[in-house]
This record gives sequence, C-alpha cells and structure tokens, in this order.
Amino acid sequence: MHLPAELWLQVFTWIMESAPGEQLTENYTPFENVRIQLEGVHARITSRYLIALVCRQWCELVQSSPQFTEIRVLESKIHALDSVLRAGSNPTKHGGLNNGESVRLMVLPYDATQTSPASRPADGSTELVRLCPNLRVLIRPTPAYGQLHYLTTSLSFEFTAEDVPPLPSLRRLDWTYFDRAARTGGINTLHEVLMQAPNLKYLSLGGDMPFVRHPLVSLPALTTIRFLSLISILGVRQACTWSLPGVTHVILDGLMKKAGLAILWDTLADQLRIVELGVHMSFLAHDVLLSVLRRCRNLETLNYHIHFTRIPEAASQNDPDFPLFVSNIVHIGLHSLPNQSMDDQTIPHVEQHFHWLIDRTRFPSLQSIRLYGNWKAILEDSRFRRLEQLCNREGCDLLAERF
Repeated sequence: MHLPAELWLQVFTWIMESAPGEQLTENYTPFENVRIQLEGVHARITSRYLIALVCRQWCELVQSSPQFTEIRVLESKIHALDSVLRAGSNPTKHGGLNNGESVRLMVLPYDATQTSPASRPADGSTELVRLCPNLRVLIRPTPAYGQLHYLTTSLSFEFTAEDVPPLPSLRRLDWTYFDRAARTGGINTLHEVLMQAPNLKYLSLGGDMPFVRHPLVSLPALTTIRFLSLISILGVRQACTWSLPGVTHVILDGLMKKAGLAILWDTLADQLRIVELGVHMSFLAHDVLLSVLRRCRNLETLNYHIHFTRIPEAASQNDPDFPLFVSNIVHIGLHSLPNQSMDDQTIPHVEQHFHWLIDRTRFPSLQSIRLYGNWKAILEDSRFRRLEQLCNREGCDLLAERF
C-alpha cells in the first residue's frame, strides 16, 4: 500500500497510543501503578520495534519521526542505538534535530552498564545518555524474578564507569539499587546521578541501599519521593541526609520498620502535604495510619488502599501516645483495589473505615473523600447508601475520581 509518509506516521501514532499501560508522569499522581506504567513503556517500545521490522521505509520513518521518544538500552544493541541516536531527522519537518534530542524516556538495565574488560558497555551507555540532552525520565529497573540469579552471578562490574554527563532536563528518576554495580561509580551510582540532576522533581528508590557518606546532595526542585517496598532503613537514612526543601509528597509502597519511619518523619514530617500508602499486606497487619497522622501535622491529603490498610485501634489512657490526635486533613483518597483475603468482609471493612473517617472530633477539617478505582459493586450495595448519608450529614463530599 502506497501512502504518504505523513499518513503512515499518523497510523504509527495510533498504534503507540493504543498500547496498554499508563504514562509515566513527572508529577505526583494519586495511586499510579508503576508496574503497569513500565509495562506500557515496554509495549510502546516493542510496538515501534515491530513496526521498524516490516520494511526499510517503515524503519526509516520510525527512526526519523518525533515518536522516537522512549528507548530501552540493550547490551547487545548499544552501538546500533548509538548510530540511531546520532542520525538526524528531516530538517524540513522536525527542525533538523537528531534522534537523541527527541528522546524523553530511557530504560537503562544494569546489564547495559557493566564495566567488563571485554566490552565495557557502561562507557557506551554513558555516551547514549549524553546523546539525549532532553531526557526527562530515567529508569534503572529491578531485574525480573527469573533474572535475579543471572544478574547476581553473570554480570561484570570490575572497573570504574565514566562520569555521568549533566542531566539538566531530567525530571524523574526511578532507581533500584544494585550493590555490585554501585561500586563502579558513574551511571551506576545514585549519588553521582543525583549530583548531575538538579531539576529532578520525582524520585523513586528501591533496593538494599547502604548508608555512605558523600558530599551533600541538593535537590531543590524535588517534590515527590517514593520508597519502594524493598527499601532498606539505611536507604531511608541516606535519603534523609540530602537537602530536600521542596518535598511535600511521600509514597510508601511497603511498611518500613519503626526506625525507618522515625528517621523519615523526623526529617520531613513538618513539610509534607500528601502521603500515600501503597498496596502491601503489611499495612493491613500493622497500624501505619496513626503514625502518619500523629507525626505529619501539616498533612492536607492522605491516600491509601482501603482493602489493604488497617484503621487505628482506640488508644487507652495507659498508651504513651494518648490522647488521640486531631488532624487538619482536608482530603482523603481511597482506592478500591480488591484484596482476595477479605472477600466476605469487604463491606464491613469499608464501613469501619468510613465511620472512623467521618468523625469531626478526629477530622474537623475534612472536606471530601475521593474514591479511586472501581467502586461499582460497593456503591450498589444498600449498606453503602447509609455511608453516603453519613457523609452528607457531616458535610463531607463523596467524589468518584476514577473508575
């Protein structure tokens, strides 16, 4: 079929936009699912790759189009990708930019940043980063479960990696710590990457990070920090040594030990405006809400997954934390993601949360409860109508945000 290049590019755009998954954002978005977002990135990159395999014309169109915004670096394709990024677009259509200047997101696995004496792919990967001056999102992913043994035994990190190039456009960094790689410095070391990314707004941290004394890291533009479920206490302590004057959003994907929470609240509690709890059974087994509400006195919004979170138990006068808190929270966000362990207790559990939240002695400033996810079955239950009436009676808006 012979069509003008512009029409083929429009078809390719529709294919990319129809790929499953969500877009990675640079700003805080309630209840974003990082796994689904990464699946979306993979689907779009795979779709573009498959399109390029059809014929030479489509390959040239894909490489020279403004759709070339997301890349995944493969160890075996570093040199080929280097050539593609250096290639220029049609100057009459895209301003004469080379492909590297169009890239906004890069997935950089650790196998692509080895420092082996044979191939030293880390040097090539660092050059790829340098070729993408407008890079806004950098992802250092955790290995898939089946690859863990491979990553810990087969990868070679023997020499120092090249210095990280300046990253003035970087706005989001998703970093999973890998100890053997971190010793080589450069693009494999979180501290060195952060030092080159002064305009970072969103930082996601995971892995068994150690505590290492480095020169002070200053991230004046950072507003959101996310701690993944496997973050170590030392990793939390490390983050709390940085200068983070603008952080107002914290996401906890899993329960930290009390020592880690204490370090976090001691450092950031007074400046936090939004706290979100992720999907983790530990939040159902342990009382985390009370820790958040007692320590974060300036909190305005609390978001959590209702079926994965335990409501605080009433404190007695013998409790060292008695009396109970009074919170100035304005908005509560509740996600309805189902928990298979409580199928028969869904509505009673929801009722307990609403009766705990709609209490003006506890939340005198609460204006709204925002519902995220699919609440259809719960909203249709007659018992939930009584909760709606309770909200109306107490002057609290019940808003369905996303289904």
